[in-house]
Amino acid sequence: MADVKGVLKAGDQTFDHQCQQYEEIRPLLGEDSRHNYATINADSVPTTTDKPQCRVYKRRWYIVGIFALLGSIHCAIGNTWGPIADSAGKVLGWTDSNIALVNNCGCFSYVLLAIPCSWLMDVKGLRTSVLLAAFFMLLGTGMRCFTLEEPVATWLIYLGQFLNGCGAPVLMAAPPLISATWFPPKQRTTATAIAGLLGNVGCALSYVIGPLAVSQPGEPTNHTGNYSDIDISSLVEITEISHANNTDIKSMEAEQIMRLMYIEFGLTAVLFLAILVYYPACPPSPPSLSASISRLNFTSGVKGLLTNGSFWLVCLSYGMVQGSIGGWGNILDVNVSPYNVTQVQAGWVGFYGNLIGCAFSFVFARLGDYFAGHFKLMLVLLAVLQAATMLWFILMVNVSLIPFSMASLYTTFALTQVCLSGSGPIYYEMSVELTYPVAEGITTIVLTLVYYIFCLLVLLLPMVPALGVAWLNWATLGTTFVVLPMLCCFRERYGRLSIDVAGVKEQGGTTDTVNS
Repeated sequence: MADVKGVLKAGDQTFDHQCQQYEEIRPLLGEDSRHNYATINADSVPTTTDKPQCRVYKRRWYIVGIFALLGSIHCAIGNTWGPIADSAGKVLGWTDSNIALVNNCGCFSYVLLAIPCSWLMDVKGLRTSVLLAAFFMLLGTGMRCFTLEEPVATWLIYLGQFLNGCGAPVLMAAPPLISATWFPPKQRTTATAIAGLLGNVGCALSYVIGPLAVSQPGEPTNHTGNYSDIDISSLVEITEISHANNTDIKSMEAEQIMRLMYIEFGLTAVLFLAILVYYPACPPSPPSLSASISRLNFTSGVKGLLTNGSFWLVCLSYGMVQGSIGGWGNILDVNVSPYNVTQVQAGWVGFYGNLIGCAFSFVFARLGDYFAGHFKLMLVLLAVLQAATMLWFILMVNVSLIPFSMASLYTTFALTQVCLSGSGPIYYEMSVELTYPVAEGITTIVLTLVYYIFCLLVLLLPMVPALGVAWLNWATLGTTFVVLPMLCCFRERYGRLSIDVAGVKEQGGTTDTVNS
């Protein structure tokens, strides 16, 4: 299908074609579809008198902005410990296994709560779901503020990361629901990108703020010179002074880590209060015809997903690629530490890479809105670019055929983030189009659940003694090659877009904007 503007102008895009699009998605509706869905045919399309008036409200930018900020803070909290892994090892006695486990806590909670949160979004709506997600984040960040004394601190941090992860199902799955509820068709992919991918900004900031707020552990104090004239008592005194200095450094780093915990708690509290004061579930009038149509109920929606082969090809592709790259990025510091890359340097690599990825996500989102109906081509091209980038990284880090350099590290990480962030909104919108009229929250919960399962596997394996992380680079490359034929095989279908195009054509291509 051509882009929305082209569809509106094309004279040969007939109403019969819209009927055909509907007939393709009708198997999802069940036998009682006539009672729960406004079908696209001559008898069932609302007439001029009973068709809902579609309007967009300027407050939609507040809705998506607050949600994006919450997602940004959530990602920063989830990525707290990877960028300061060296300092956490010194203060808390953590190893690479602890870092992998603390990153996995959010994945555990996501897998456990994905289905309940899907029901919550479908039945209770946006306000209740987003408010509950913010509350879980508030509890989680609060848990980490009590102490850094071992072993209590480690368990409180694990619990805090788990509670923070309890908000992830809503924050990961709600962006398409927000865009469908508040935004017109020509802004949906962009709104999904804003809601879902500003989290990359939080992740990027965590790569920098963490190492800047928490000092890099220093080298042991060295004493050089001729000690032949120093007696044993002087050597004992020097040793005691060195031990005292190391203790002071550890205490200072512990204080810095605790300050970081307080900052993240404070930011979460501010956003929780903002959502509590004002965050409506939906606008007074729908922004599009498809937004005014009731979705399938929860049970029927789940059944529809289970029988949709094209959706599962897209879902598995998303989970494999995004999950492997997501887990790979969380342990960047560990991955490149053999090349004497400090946590501060790795932090800057992550910072710039995530910001560049976020910027390009909006570029691809706008292209997705303008060239609606070409999502498949965009996903294939991004997968090819990702495969080439990971091959470059492996030849540099694992095989050493390409000399290692910070410039190459910056470039390869940035390109992986471009592919990761750029394809995210496209995967979301493609999945929703394939499964419509299944509720957006149900579809994206399943999509992101598969993502977290793969991410969980990626982060669990480094906990195996002596396994290391070198295998992860090869695994990430392998998943990309597996995904490419899957993306080429699934059948595109744009059920929701076909309804909105028909509705916009009948309204003359305009939608009212309300200044509120």
